[in-house]
Amino acid sequence: MKNIIISVSNSKGGSAKTTSTAIMGFILSEWKNKKVLIVDMDQQNQIKYLMYGYDNQDKIKEVKESSLSSEAGGTTVRYNKVSNNLDFLSFGTSLVSLTNSESVDLIPRFKKYLKSLNYDFILVDNPPAFQSASNTGVGISDYTVISTMTQTLSYDGSFQQEDTVNTLNETLDSVNVKLIAVLRSIKDRNNHNAKNSQRIKDYFQDLMVKDIIPSSTEYQNMVDTGVNDERVKKRRAIRKYLSVVDEIMERISKDIGEDVNGKTWIGK
Repeated sequence: MKNIIISVSNSKGGSAKTTSTAIMGFILSEWKNKKVLIVDMDQQNQIKYLMYGYDNQDKIKEVKESSLSSEAGGTTVRYNKVSNNLDFLSFGTSLVSLTNSESVDLIPRFKKYLKSLNYDFILVDNPPAFQSASNTGVGISDYTVISTMTQTLSYDGSFQQEDTVNTLNETLDSVNVKLIAVLRSIKDRNNHNAKNSQRIKDYFQDLMVKDIIPSSTEYQNMVDTGVNDERVKKRRAIRKYLSVVDEIMERISKDIGEDVNGKTWIGK
């Protein structure tokens, strides 16, 4: 089986995309023993802090820097190793000036390149808004997960993201991406967020992931200390995503007719 490419997206920033991508990557690689590559399409490169922790940047292990001249229009990418099972690839600012026409040309070549790599899963952290890099991240994917907070702007961005997925599928022959799940994260338990959470559920219905990710300072602290299970509180916060990962993997397994989830082993 070739690797499965999953993008995490929302046209609105601050929708827990990067946090969700990093934690899902950790669970798949460290608790499910899958070989995982995280692709950072965001020029801010924030996911590297979640991978290592802002306080541990000296531990970043650069595997190689290369120019994907045939696959990515000459853009430079950097591979970094996080653990035996987890790597991440970043573009830095090389995609800032990517135009729509360049994105259309890049999608089939970059997807072909990613499909040639020896990973079980490739997770794509998408930038917000209607940037060409964001369209590229969705376009190269087999599946996309919309990550949304239960606040009005993020809630609205989830609908815009669905439109983007539909438009890419309808207008580009090289794109065949399926919206597989919508994931909610709640910041505050108040009537405003409860109302929006129900609106999202009513609209997306069966696409909704059953569990809602609750607010926790542990997710904020992971920017400084990285996504790992070294502390009990952090491990509990990561476990909130375990049922989410299992549900998404079950949906993909059903779609392709093959079990891709496997067993979970939490070693601490």
